[in-house]
Amino acid sequence: MNLSNLPKGFQENVKQMEYALFGDFFSESGKLFADAIRYQRLKNQIKIYNKSIAYSEKFGIDPNKINLKLIAPLLENMSLESNDTVQDRWARIISNIRYSNTDQSFDLRCIEMMKSISDKELLLIDIIYEQYVESEARHKHFQKYPLESAGKASSDKLVESDIPFTKELFGFTLHPMPYKLNTTHEMVELYMERLLSYHIFRPSLPTLANKDEDTYNDLRRSDGFEFTSFGLYFVELCKIPKAST
Repeated sequence: MNLSNLPKGFQENVKQMEYALFGDFFSESGKLFADAIRYQRLKNQIKIYNKSIAYSEKFGIDPNKINLKLIAPLLENMSLESNDTVQDRWARIISNIRYSNTDQSFDLRCIEMMKSISDKELLLIDIIYEQYVESEARHKHFQKYPLESAGKASSDKLVESDIPFTKELFGFTLHPMPYKLNTTHEMVELYMERLLSYHIFRPSLPTLANKDEDTYNDLRRSDGFEFTSFGLYFVELCKIPKAST
């Protein structure tokens, strides 16, 4: 920071703040401190890049070049990450961008979001996505075997439903999440608020509830959530890359 152009009183305040935060180390070794930060960021970049290369080699991926518009924010944002879990997610994103036919605008949005997302939030997304996949599998199973629950399924009673599985058919609540994340309900709510702001999830739409036998219906408020289209895009971008075929 160049203090020479600032008012003298403000210069003294900045120097006092720097000394209070860093002591003699800042005043005597400011350049060394800056070099240490740059070195750590470079280490983060190299570690994530090496993980990405490992994915590519393990799964036989023939990578494409990353678009120039993505390179700058990608290098900048991933250099700030030192958490192993989040670093691994960065590596998957890089591999999938290089290998898959992804959308540049959504890739950029994911890259910007990754700079502030936490490992707990990623774990919450993983847990919910596992439930999503299980729900999709059950839906497809009962499309073919609608009578199996009654023990009446047979080869001559296979039924193919015309109703495909969509993200709107899957919903979830936060009730079991504190136990699964080993944290408090308040923290889970904070994680969800951030994920809602990222548009990974959205509140489920209210449903119609019958008041009585008449035709009168009322909207029943939902306390659940569901994936957005962007949320599912982000999950796909964060998956372990698949082998090339």
